[in-house]
Amino acid sequence: MPAHVQGWYTFVFAEVLNRAARANVRVTAEGHPASSGLLEIQTSSGAYGSVCGMNAEAASVACRQLGFDFGVQSPSPCGQYGGGSWCGAAGSPVAVKSLKCVGTEMSLDECSSEAVDDACLRHGSDAVIFCGASSVTAFPDGKLRLVGATGAPALPKEAGRLEAFLGASQAWAPVCKLGFTSGSASVACKQMGYTGAAGFAGCRSKEACGGVAPQLADLACAGSETNVLQCPMSIGDDVFCAPEESVLLSCAGHGDPIGKPSKTGQIQYLPHEVVLVRPWTLVKVAFDHFVVWMMLFSVGAMSSFLAVARHASAATAPAHFLLVSGMTAVDETCLAGSGAGVWLESCEKAVAGMRGEEIWSLATDGSLLHAASKMCLSPQGASAGAPLTLASCDAAGGVAKWELQGNSQVKMAQSNMCISQVGPSGAAVNVAASASVSSSSTLDPSHGAALAVDGVASTYWVSKMDEADAVSLLLDFGEPVHGSVLELDFEFVPSAFTVQAAEASSENWLQIFATDSNALKHVKIPLTAAKPMSAIKLVMKEAHPTLGTMGGHKLVGVRSIRLLTRLLQPVLEPCAAAAKSQDARDKFFTVAVSGFDPQAGAALAAEMPALESADAALSSIVVELAKALPAISSCKPAAPISLRANATIQRVQGRRTLGDTALGVSQEAALLEEARGTIVAARGLLALS
Repeated sequence: MPAHVQGWYTFVFAEVLNRAARANVRVTAEGHPASSGLLEIQTSSGAYGSVCGMNAEAASVACRQLGFDFGVQSPSPCGQYGGGSWCGAAGSPVAVKSLKCVGTEMSLDECSSEAVDDACLRHGSDAVIFCGASSVTAFPDGKLRLVGATGAPALPKEAGRLEAFLGASQAWAPVCKLGFTSGSASVACKQMGYTGAAGFAGCRSKEACGGVAPQLADLACAGSETNVLQCPMSIGDDVFCAPEESVLLSCAGHGDPIGKPSKTGQIQYLPHEVVLVRPWTLVKVAFDHFVVWMMLFSVGAMSSFLAVARHASAATAPAHFLLVSGMTAVDETCLAGSGAGVWLESCEKAVAGMRGEEIWSLATDGSLLHAASKMCLSPQGASAGAPLTLASCDAAGGVAKWELQGNSQVKMAQSNMCISQVGPSGAAVNVAASASVSSSSTLDPSHGAALAVDGVASTYWVSKMDEADAVSLLLDFGEPVHGSVLELDFEFVPSAFTVQAAEASSENWLQIFATDSNALKHVKIPLTAAKPMSAIKLVMKEAHPTLGTMGGHKLVGVRSIRLLTRLLQPVLEPCAAAAKSQDARDKFFTVAVSGFDPQAGAALAAEMPALESADAALSSIVVELAKALPAISSCKPAAPISLRANATIQRVQGRRTLGDTALGVSQEAALLEEARGTIVAARGLLALS
């Protein structure tokens, strides 16, 4: 099984230092330590002096020396920073002039500078910087910060957008004004080191509101708490606030608007842009009293092969086991079966399906018993190339007996035939790439139907605008294929569409999927692998109200269609000939299974219709809300907005298995994200109306 890993040669250069002895740099705001403000360096006399001019790299070095991840120099003169003067006081010391660093230094002591002149003593060129942290792991859950309208940390006495670091998502997110109390304002300010709150309000401009939707709302602190995490709140998926509903908070006294991260025992990865040298990454491991720096050099990708399996003979075979193919592939494949036949399936998907299709046991008489169906593995004939199937273990004439060989072959007893695989590759193949494609409508020759299967990310097929009838896209494979997954990537999304398959044995079209409330650009449809098809037709009935429009016109478009199928099929082959294969396709490793409980899978499978109904209901609400967005801006809400609703269930055809759901949760996540985005857009329009 190939595994691609990134090879790294590690060159370590370390400096173990006492932080107290190296505390010769500070950033102050109105005389108090801060993460943004006037940069000062300790002089030989022990006093701190300002820096008369510096380059951008020096700001990064200074902030890293203070324990932050990066630093940025203010583009404005110190006399105009934040609308006020942050220059050093008249008569105060100036430490150095023209401080210049390369960016890889560990302290400002290693950077170059010039002697201070008379112009510097007027303090008009004093350097102002702000420091920040790029490593999300440096922040504990519930850490707070205030962000000004410019995106920099809020200045003293300036109202800033209150943001909290959420450990679950490992990201900063604004706090919603909805449910925010004066007690919450007091607790938040004190948590950041201020003496208390000076006031709070809703944001009034796009700059102040930012572009990120709040993920924390209904923050209702009493005022006595020491941390906002001790207060009642709504968080994550329970919050539907728009960026325009972010709260702006003003704090009294002096505090830290950026929430300096705790460094004890944390590892931080500084971005390439900070250290300015490629292709290496600087890594800092910081503890209470020392810092270790490491430089990691990337030397490119290396390929390795890993095959881990346990072999069992007939005498030592476990009670239940998987038959894992030894053939090299991107993912491990297992021999699986059902009443429809026997095939090779992704082991991960088969196990997640919880139906036992991949579980076998070796009976005392040598028959291979299929755990789910209680049938036995048998070939459809005794000659080379005979496919495998499942037959009644009590069939007249008996069933095949099998031996698990020491060389990992599965041999049919009293014969020279072994299980192997026919086909060119163990990888899933996109058979749509070689299909003949046609459409019932095309916008122009530069967006023809063939572009939906050309494999080029920048091209796509598009229908004519404002078509009155349904638009179809037909893929003819020219021969029967066994599809396992159909992947649709829409450029212009249809809200209602069906997928039909032409049965290889007839001219009949079978509908395999249908929805009238699609809200996704990427759709993955699992198929029944046992049934071959010769063609697929995608019929798009209605364009999505926002994702299926361009310039006010409705249309549909497909960036790519992929029909994945495995070309390998399990068959009988002479053992000696099969052993000469170059890819170990004749090898099957037994991997023990502790047990199989069909009731557990059945109980979960019983919930699948409810999940599909919930998907359809949510999609329906999202589509209806999207249709209403153009008219929402004229609404005037009289109370805080609450978007909660029940919906009638829309019909979705095509059952998914537990394995499809367990490995395809990204589709559920995409639907929830689209729903959230539509709701937040609606709230944003209402907040500005």
